[in-house]
Amino acid sequence: MERRDFFTAYSACIQGRDHALQGKNCQDFSGVRSWEIGDRKCTFGVVLDGCGSGKHSEVGSSLLGTLLLNIIPEVINSRLIFMGVHNGVPEQEWVSQAVENACLNLINLTLAQCLPVIRSEHERSWFVNEFFLTTIIYSLTVDAHVFVGSAGDGYLGVRQSHNDKVVVHELGDKDNTPSYLAYRTVDPLSLKGMGDKQFNLVNFYSLDPYLLFISTDGMERLVKEDRTQELFNLGPKKLQRWMNSGHALFKPKPDPEWGFDDDTAVVCLIWNRGAEDDEGGDKGQDSNA
Repeated sequence: MERRDFFTAYSACIQGRDHALQGKNCQDFSGVRSWEIGDRKCTFGVVLDGCGSGKHSEVGSSLLGTLLLNIIPEVINSRLIFMGVHNGVPEQEWVSQAVENACLNLINLTLAQCLPVIRSEHERSWFVNEFFLTTIIYSLTVDAHVFVGSAGDGYLGVRQSHNDKVVVHELGDKDNTPSYLAYRTVDPLSLKGMGDKQFNLVNFYSLDPYLLFISTDGMERLVKEDRTQELFNLGPKKLQRWMNSGHALFKPKPDPEWGFDDDTAVVCLIWNRGAEDDEGGDKGQDSNA
């Protein structure tokens, strides 16, 4: 049988302990799509972190995340067909522009439908701030080409080979002023210089991009404790249970050294060679779940 190289892609999202105790909804979103076109193998994953100051920012993160997972694969396919399915990959700037346009179009369309209620620029700004402020991090793979774009803060983790450690890169702004794309749908004069924010782009090519993850900033504790390798030991069936177990509110004696205080969303990709394993996970390590 011909060997097939591909990514196993999986995601998980969890409500932070603080939000659960306060009765707030989970404002993060994660999801991933995998598909083939011709002999090309593609994945597209997103994580979104709704702004904590927005009372309903989970609406925007969920709507935008769901839209991107449904629209971007079709857009990528069209681009690959235009380029010749067997040749080349989409330009990183073109990919980020497609993501950006999809998000802005949805927000503007929503605002247009609310015209009877939203009449002034002040009301428009209020609506965007309450519903649509969210960071967006995406990952796109076309065969071994990997593209990552971030509008806001979060993490990118990469392990290039089996024996390497996971190297974690902090994405986005360091001054606690996330690059919310939604700012570009309201009057720039009211944004204090935030209206020109765009995607920060990362791309690389590797013959063996062994492990990759993107996440919202809720992963900070695991990053600081150098525990992100655990994400890859689990596989798609166990990741969500593992995150749930570290967050449980009703344990008699919660572990003070473990847990997700903030909402957290993550997408994991494992580069496989050979037949697909349904359980997933990094088989070079023992699973801890």
